[in-house]
Amino acid sequence: MAHQTITLTYDFAADAVQSDPPTIMLEVGDTVTFTSAQGPVNILFLPAGHFSAGEFHPGDQPVQRLLPGKAKICCGVVVDGQVWGYPDHQRFGHQIIPDGTA
Repeated sequence: MAHQTITLTYDFAADAVQSDPPTIMLEVGDTVTFTSAQGPVNILFLPAGHFSAGEFHPGDQPVQRLLPGKAKICCGVVVDGQVWGYPDHQRFGHQIIPDGTA
């Protein structure tokens, strides 16, 4: 079981939330946290039950992947009080396919 800390950045020119690393590998049992130098993050994990929590916010415990299969991580960052991405919409994020690659 591995732990990853994903750093998110809102790219104003591209109108997209970028992640570092750009590809997220999450196997069953792995844990993940998210951070951003721009401000607080908002993360939604789909579908319900595939992760140990439905959402992640600053200060939360790491979230563990519980089940294999397709999943999605919707990402958002609050920059200067403005929300970019989740929870305003679910366009920014990563699809996780059955081999754990996002």
